[in-house]
Amino acid sequence: MYKEKFLESLKSKRIAMGITQKEIAKNIGIERCTYTLWENGKREPDIESIGKLTKILKIDYNQLFGNEKR
Repeated sequence: MYKEKFLESLKSKRIAMGITQKEIAKNIGIERCTYTLWENGKREPDIESIGKLTKILKIDYNQLFGNEKR
């Protein structure tokens, strides 16, 4: 459940902000292909990279993992 929410949030927020995979990867300090693997659910980011993602995408951990209060 969390993995699916994470993948959905990661991609949808990136697209909504008009940011490319290449731009996010550069800001995190990884290769674009690594980021693509995250977005496709083939690999998972480490905790440091998750922290960077929340800053770049301007969301908190709960939003990223689909734990938002409704």
